[in-house]
Amino acid sequence: MFLGFLFACQNDVGLVSEHTNYVYLEPVIDIYDQPKPIENLDILVVIDRSCSMVDEANQTGESMMAIASTVDVYTENFSIGFISADPNCNSFVGPFDQNQLMDIALAPSLLSSQCSYEEGFSSTYLFLEQENFLNPASDLIIIMVSDEDEQSAISASLMKQYLDSYKTTIVEYVGITSLTTTSCSVAIGSKYIELSSLYNRTAIEICSDSWELGLSGSSILLGLISELHLSQLPAENSIKVFEDSNQINEWVYDPSGNMIKLTSPRYGSTYIVTYYKTAAEGGESVAWDEVAAKSFREISRRWIYLGM
Repeated sequence: MFLGFLFACQNDVGLVSEHTNYVYLEPVIDIYDQPKPIENLDILVVIDRSCSMVDEANQTGESMMAIASTVDVYTENFSIGFISADPNCNSFVGPFDQNQLMDIALAPSLLSSQCSYEEGFSSTYLFLEQENFLNPASDLIIIMVSDEDEQSAISASLMKQYLDSYKTTIVEYVGITSLTTTSCSVAIGSKYIELSSLYNRTAIEICSDSWELGLSGSSILLGLISELHLSQLPAENSIKVFEDSNQINEWVYDPSGNMIKLTSPRYGSTYIVTYYKTAAEGGESVAWDEVAAKSFREISRRWIYLGM
């Protein structure tokens, strides 16, 4: 979140004579709140284990480990479990946490290859309706993986309606499927693609090596803000940056984008940038060295003498 404050003062009577010109530089405070890390997150992965997907178990496992590593950056704790897309199989592997990446990589191959039905929607529905590992208080990301279309009687719109009503916390969906017919896919996953679009997301090509890109744009996994865009143009050498009221030097100013680039932003921290707004033409810039980290709202007026 970004807030900008611009403090302006009126001229004091008697400070300016007919032979003297003063320019007042307006102090500015810009405030930025970093997102807080997610305390708990559940992930349910639904995997097509039909014959066309059995040979891809190793690749699926490696991709799942990459997804888990990405999630770990944004969360304090997560649990991930795996089921097959066959609603007739009582198959479940997990749950695992961030300390079990190797188990996560092996999990897809542990789901029985005898579970060959390709009904990811109905399998997900039946699993969610029974007792499971999911925490009612945690947000949930559901990832469905298949190299062909979903074949149950549940439509994409009906599945979206059900997931929206499943719990009061946030539920997101990531579809990893065939966007085109290629050597590594059987048929286009139209229903998985449609469900992705209902979540305003783009399905991920199953033949790609970057399944973790399916997490981009998540409203749950919020990334750190590394670029702080300033509300005004700062006067030269007047910028100071504070992290939770402590002045820091791990930043650079990019004049082309009028922004501060943080070297190591931290989750949950508040960043305050103080500076003078650029003086009017003919003005002169000065450093704002008298502003303390704990007195941002008590800013004194400053006058700069420019000459006769």
